[in-house]
Amino acid sequence: MPFRIMRKDRIVTAGSCFARHLARILSAAGFSYHTTERAHPLIHPDVAAAHNYGPFSARYGNVYTARQLLQLMQRAYGLFTPLAEAWPSPDKAPSSTPSARTSSPAASRPRRKSRST
Repeated sequence: MPFRIMRKDRIVTAGSCFARHLARILSAAGFSYHTTERAHPLIHPDVAAAHNYGPFSARYGNVYTARQLLQLMQRAYGLFTPLAEAWPSPDKAPSSTPSARTSSPAASRPRRKSRST
């Protein structure tokens, strides 16, 4: 049975380039694009963009596979804990914050903060 997405329905995206464009188009068309993490209003838009605010519903970065999306959701609900908090090589790790590319504690800091709020 087909379903309809109404403008009032909260919509989230996960993926890569396609998801970024879809989010922008849906928002421009008046749909309710749900964002869970917004930059503080005093943060300059360029700084917010450098810290990955805006392209997705949360600052999880690109999601390339259904397995990765499942693990992301399980992790958000405390049902999955990865073996490694961050990759040891900063040039191989996409990150939601520039400082997270240099150290494992910095990589998990934003996530721990958002869990406590």
